[in-house]
Amino acid sequence: MSEYAIGGVVGRGLLGPLRAARYLPTGLPVILEDIPAELARDTRFTERLATAGKAAAAFRHPSAVAVFNLVDDGGQLRLVTEWVDGVPLSDLVPESAALPPASALAVADGVLAALNAAHTEGLAHGGVGREAVVITADGDVRLRGFGVAAALHADQTADPAGDLVNTAKLTAGLLGASLDSRPGGVGPERRAVLNVLRRAAAPDPMHRYRSAAGMRQALLAAAARSLGEDWRSRAGLDRLVQAAAPNAGRERASPASLGPPRASGKRLGGRLAIALVAVAAGAAAGLGISAARGAQPPAAVPLAVTGTVSLHVSPAAGTCGTSFTVRASAPVRGAGSLVFRWERSDGGATADTPMRVTSADASFSVAQTWLIRGAQRHPWITFDVVSPALISASTPIGYSCP
Repeated sequence: MSEYAIGGVVGRGLLGPLRAARYLPTGLPVILEDIPAELARDTRFTERLATAGKAAAAFRHPSAVAVFNLVDDGGQLRLVTEWVDGVPLSDLVPESAALPPASALAVADGVLAALNAAHTEGLAHGGVGREAVVITADGDVRLRGFGVAAALHADQTADPAGDLVNTAKLTAGLLGASLDSRPGGVGPERRAVLNVLRRAAAPDPMHRYRSAAGMRQALLAAAARSLGEDWRSRAGLDRLVQAAAPNAGRERASPASLGPPRASGKRLGGRLAIALVAVAAGAAAGLGISAARGAQPPAAVPLAVTGTVSLHVSPAAGTCGTSFTVRASAPVRGAGSLVFRWERSDGGATADTPMRVTSADASFSVAQTWLIRGAQRHPWITFDVVSPALISASTPIGYSCP
């Protein structure tokens, strides 16, 4: 593949071996995931991958691992994804093991952040589990497998409701608990959280949360009640990664350590996509073409907010007991950590929250939900960007309560 310098195997993904690589036009490290030959020959799989992969290639979020392209390296199909310096959760915490409550809830919060953004754009994951979660060296949570998980699970339909159920099961397992029994026998530090998880996985869909945002809000509130407002400071996911063996699943891909570029293979774009027809009946070519039109690994530049912060309130107006969701968004350029906070007219405020922005992101989008009860005179909410520059935007809330 003339556009990539390819290194050795650094782990295993949802499909097959992961290889460190460098995208030569920008010099950025990426990961190539080998697609097994039996899957590449399966027309039904490649059709599902093409359908789900097109949406995944257009999706970008700091808590999700980006999908860039599908390439044919001399008959070996490889999926090109964002490089993440981290360890799969399945390597850090085996299926039978659990985490401290604060650590488990930090994982759930990161997963729900990615799912909320994806569901908003009409994209479901379809395979949320320990193997789909990567914990970075900084303790960030990244959800991988968008597009891939939906293609792998032919017997299941990837939908937002299923993602929330799987997230509830994942979180319960990380807490060392079961959703099949009442939470009365567990300690108080987990009881409120398990009540949230049981609702998220309730047999009757009418009793479940309607969105990832709703489940995330309930889980964060339960965490604060059970563990204290400072529970995030005790998550310690970075220490969990540091304690792991240096090469245990680390998706490291240092450009300086990679060998010379290999000239074989081709990117699936334009007429080159014809090369895949004999292997996959043309089904997966759409993902390659889609990625070639704007999802290639970008160049690295310092992070900057390049436009006005927009605030959108939903619903537009409400009365006593209405939950308002305020979404802040703005165009960005470059990569780095965006630090923000929310402030409200009732005196409430969030802590300064870092959010990772990659060079592939053209904008950021975050949301905050405010449940208003009782009399409120002229309520408003403010979104502050603390770093990389001080920016503030406020909006009134259309609320009235007799």
